Amino acid sequence: EIAGGTVSGNKYGNGNGYGIYNKNAGTVKVTEGTVSGSGSSDDGYGIYNGSTVTVTGGTISGDDYGIYNASTGTVEVIGGTISSSDCGIYNDGRITIGIKKDEQISQEEPYIIGKSSSSSYDGYGIRNSRGKLYYYDGKIEGSTKGISGNITEIEDNTELLITKDETEVIQLEAKETNVARVNGVEYDSIQKAVKACGETESTI
Repeated sequence: EIAGGTVSGNKYGNGNGYGIYNKNAGTVKVTEGTVSGSGSSDDGYGIYNGSTVTVTGGTISGDDYGIYNASTGTVEVIGGTISSSDCGIYNDGRITIGIKKDEQISQEEPYIIGKSSSSSYDGYGIRNSRGKLYYYDGKIEGSTKGISGNITEIEDNTELLITKDETEVIQLEAKETNVARVNGVEYDSIQKAVKACGETESTI
């Protein structure tokens, strides 16, 4: 468990730089502190995971990937910040972002970002290559795309809010729920429905 301090891995020769290398049966929990993996310009992984990782806080970063989740890996991100110049998270396994059916959707935490001014990097918040991605909370940002690939599931009664400026930001927002229908037209509040009736005879 990483509950504070700094864990870093630097590239040596032609090898990769891992902050944490969790390939097989290990369980990693990051609650606070900083985890980073750096190299010359690539192959720096904050965390390489082929087993189980849970992140509830702290900062995880890598030159190439904040977290690389292999096909055998399971990652749960509840809080904290995960960043990289290439992909904040690269996923071939199973990733869960946030908590399903908690009291309120968080649009800010966890925060996952892949941002680079260089065309040699993807610039994805999350690249979901062949894995499963469950998205329930948080802010996902990328200089190219917030999420590349499919989303398996999002929180019930929500939809994606996508904002594009210099980067693409993806968040969740509650779906508007219609509560009344006037002459076949639906409205999301009683006040709007009553106003639509006017002084003519209408069916609600």
